[in-house]
Amino acid sequence: MGAIGLPFYANAEGGWSAATGATGGYLIGFIVAAWVVGSLAERGQDRTVPSAIPAFLAGNAVIYIIGVPWLMASVPAIDTMAGALAAGFTPFVIGDLLKVVLAGVLLPVAWKIADRTRSLKP
Repeated sequence: MGAIGLPFYANAEGGWSAATGATGGYLIGFIVAAWVVGSLAERGQDRTVPSAIPAFLAGNAVIYIIGVPWLMASVPAIDTMAGALAAGFTPFVIGDLLKVVLAGVLLPVAWKIADRTRSLKP
């Protein structure tokens, strides 16, 4: 929706240039990460804390692996990988790790509740 012009991005931006600009790699990374984490979930990697946290870490890694180099390539002022990491990784990694742990703990709990609820139905 943002790529076709709707103001879905930061600062109410939209359009193809916003979709493929500095954040384009992260947007593509989210899509790839959804596939990776979804594939792991289909194998049951989201059912326990010890397997969910690595699955979610893998998803985050995919986002950064695609997003950070794209950021460097798309922003002329960022001309080194160190600069790209400083702008597109370092400010976000602590928050992302906290979200990984939170989701890695809560999702298995939700699965246990859902399994118990299903087992109670006649």
